[in-house]
Amino acid sequence: MLDQRTSFVLVLVLVMALHQGLWEGYGYMPLDDLDLDANKQVVARFVEVCQNQHDLAAADAMFHPEFVNHYAPRGRLIPATARPAEAFQRYYARFLAAFPDATMQIDEQIAERDLVVTRKTFRGTHLGEQWGLPPTGNQVAVEFIDIFRIRDGQLMEHWHHFDWEELYSQMRRAQSDEQEHE
Repeated sequence: MLDQRTSFVLVLVLVMALHQGLWEGYGYMPLDDLDLDANKQVVARFVEVCQNQHDLAAADAMFHPEFVNHYAPRGRLIPATARPAEAFQRYYARFLAAFPDATMQIDEQIAERDLVVTRKTFRGTHLGEQWGLPPTGNQVAVEFIDIFRIRDGQLMEHWHHFDWEELYSQMRRAQSDEQEHE
């Protein structure tokens, strides 16, 4: 499995290839620097309002009506929903049940054309049961990468790379340490 830094570099190479027009036949549209900054702000606003302030209802206005999520945890696509933001809202609500103090820190952002690549760090305290793991009180921190395509100032498409095994490892750490000391 690739580490987060290597994954970010690979994503950067992809973005640079897109910039060179290698995929012009797939909807390439040049943007000026103001558009790139505006696209970064769309993603930053989503991170702050929905992921950090936990205002999941606000996502309805941030997702484009034709939103497509390419994220497939464990190889299974997340089913489409009636409202574009609904799948995110369900997913993140379950996430918040396990980590009610969840925060997402933007570490880096790169914008090219209509794409924004964001390297973030998730931090939280495991206070609720999730994925079969009882709450441990463990502090966790995992870097990950999101890629969003922006259209009309809204989130249009999404790709995601997250090291779930690292998260599970951090959630279990204190639990297995306690068992060793018994």
